[in-house]
Amino acid sequence: MKLTIAGMMLATLTASAAMPVREFTEDGAANASSAYSSFQRANKKADNDSFIVGGLRASFSRFSERIRVPGFVSASALPEIAQVIGPSNVGTSFRLGDTIFLRWSGSPGPREGDRYSTFTPAVVMQSLLDATEFQVRLRPPTLQELPPDFRMAGFFYEGSGTVRIVRIRQGIVEAVIERLSGQLHLSDQLMPLLPVKAKVTPITGGIQLAAAVVSGSPSDRLSTTVRSFVYINRGARDGIKEGRVFQAVDSVKLDGAINGPAPERSLGEAMVVHVTDSYSTAIITKQFEVVRIGSLLKSKQELELIPSASPFSDFLKPESGSGVAPATTPEIPEIGEIGATQDRTLPDPGNAPKRKSNLSELDQIEQGLNAGKLSAEERARLGRLSRQEKLDAANASEDEEPAPIASPSLGKAKPKAKAKKKKKSNDEEELNLLMLQN
Repeated sequence: MKLTIAGMMLATLTASAAMPVREFTEDGAANASSAYSSFQRANKKADNDSFIVGGLRASFSRFSERIRVPGFVSASALPEIAQVIGPSNVGTSFRLGDTIFLRWSGSPGPREGDRYSTFTPAVVMQSLLDATEFQVRLRPPTLQELPPDFRMAGFFYEGSGTVRIVRIRQGIVEAVIERLSGQLHLSDQLMPLLPVKAKVTPITGGIQLAAAVVSGSPSDRLSTTVRSFVYINRGARDGIKEGRVFQAVDSVKLDGAINGPAPERSLGEAMVVHVTDSYSTAIITKQFEVVRIGSLLKSKQELELIPSASPFSDFLKPESGSGVAPATTPEIPEIGEIGATQDRTLPDPGNAPKRKSNLSELDQIEQGLNAGKLSAEERARLGRLSRQEKLDAANASEDEEPAPIASPSLGKAKPKAKAKKKKKSNDEEELNLLMLQN
């Protein structure tokens, strides 16, 4: 029996020794070090995340502020460089990555790796009857084919894509389409790459200049939304520089009976991003209403405030979203701040002569009587005033009615007096009355 118990105890000890024993020890320094390490790792991760996000934001900001000029209008024609001659078996249109063939005819000569912009030759025509009417048409072989009521106003150069030269052999230049922004056709030509502006700073003030919208980009339809482009008929010859801000204005229609110039309202704003000899390319930065071809533009002045066609757009900051009016917006003056204007022909109540005393004329004469300073005329006037005052007092007493006595029941209807009831008499009382009479 003893051996059995000893064997059981030995088996229990062997099993407990075979199982792993987990111990828990509390070390304050170790826990603090572990928490600090976790904090350092989290802080380092947050710094890395903020660095990455900040870099992405800066890159996006620089990318979003870049302005790719879509084209320009010039009073002089550019020399021809090359022309697209093939392939002619393209079904509908050229696509990105297609290879095209060029016939080179200008300078500089072709080199592998060079990039050029493609455009469709077109001209700008201005009406002889209305100076604000413009049209863009494909360049005719001869100027005699223009309409009779229009004149030649300039050459229209709007990029339709970007090509890169990849091979030159037997006088034929091969190029690959790297970018498309419009329709590319056979007989299109090449021109130097259109510029890309990193950032354009707006400029206001200066000499007041007026211009007109010649065309939009693209020329077949005029889009006047924000960040769309328009072409205007003012350029370097007129002193225009990049960043000049123009306002598209329109006259407010008034009643025919009102004479004089009508007030103006702003339809939008456009900033010049590219300047040529007599024309400029501008990007729309603000848009309140539709800007059309021929719309009048005026250079924006610093102190000039033209109300916009969109309500409340001049009083809110769209970039802040706080709904607070700008600091430059004049506030509505209070009553104390409004300067009062007075007609000088009217007397000023504040400068009226003041009476020496508040007493009546009779009281003043009586004071002089008590002091013994009255003359004979003043004594006679005192008698007349005294008699008149007595007569007025008598008449007033006759006309006046006695004032009612204030009581809680004032204004209430008086109750009717109750009639006394006659006392009924009986036979015994009548008999006694007769006996007394006898």
